[in-house]
Amino acid sequence: MLGVVLCRRKENEVVAGDDRYRFGHDVADYLKAAFTENKAIRAIWDNNRPLEILKDEYEREGDPDKSHELLRQAAEYFVLDHLSGHVRGYFARRPGGDLVVLRHTDIPEVLLQNRFLKLFSEPIEERAPF
Repeated sequence: MLGVVLCRRKENEVVAGDDRYRFGHDVADYLKAAFTENKAIRAIWDNNRPLEILKDEYEREGDPDKSHELLRQAAEYFVLDHLSGHVRGYFARRPGGDLVVLRHTDIPEVLLQNRFLKLFSEPIEERAPF
């Protein structure tokens, strides 16, 4: 799987780009959705300008490492989401295969440290925009 993330540095934005490159496209979508649903995640991104890493140290705003952590977690979520899709597909094709679907309350706390997994696995009725 190819992994490219396209950015607009001046706008401090990750863009979806070409949807043939699932990684960059999905990561941009995850960030956009998280920013819409959770103002705290948006504030971390805006206040710490991750794309400023290309500037000289004295010109940077905030702590880009905090926003880079969001990018890392979005990439981690991408892997978990796609792996879970492959597992579901595999067991769906196997006759008599038992597949247990976990709910938000079944997910170990260590995995919920990923902001995207935590946010997107909450029941829809507990998510503000819905």
